[in-house]
Amino acid sequence: MSRMLILRGNSGNYPDEEGNAHKYVRGALHDHAAMEYARRLNYEPVVLDMSGDPGTGPNRGSSPQTLAALDWIYGDPEFAALYGFSGGAYNIYWILRKLKEKDLKRIERIVVLGVDDDVSESDFDKSKFPGATWELVFKHNPPANSPVIKKNAKPHMFGPEWLLLEEFGPKKKP
Repeated sequence: MSRMLILRGNSGNYPDEEGNAHKYVRGALHDHAAMEYARRLNYEPVVLDMSGDPGTGPNRGSSPQTLAALDWIYGDPEFAALYGFSGGAYNIYWILRKLKEKDLKRIERIVVLGVDDDVSESDFDKSKFPGATWELVFKHNPPANSPVIKKNAKPHMFGPEWLLLEEFGPKKKP
């Protein structure tokens, strides 16, 4: 089974899945929704358990998460999809720039979720990467009135739930 590498956002205090304040030391992400998205697309979800913080280099190309993700991708030919949330989504851009053409060819899907308006969908367009053929899913943040956002919580952290709802509809009860 192909794998989807899921990249967490930056560390810090953000709402958890219930809307309660939570300190994310290893990077912010609502894991369940991100992993369920991968599963529904028949990927094995693999969450890189480190923050998407930018690091100390000149750009995110040298962030610890970017470098670790590249090691994982180069070390396992089963990685065929990348999912980045917030800081992890910013890092995907730098990961793509560093991948060799043969590795770009095996990437089937790119998910960029929870970036600000300073990033555009065209930054991730496959036409800018020789050999790339991926399907791109690009979303900023959920609208404030989305049903996935818990009462009084800011929308940003609920991007994974929003994406899951947008692509697969409401959860079906067993």
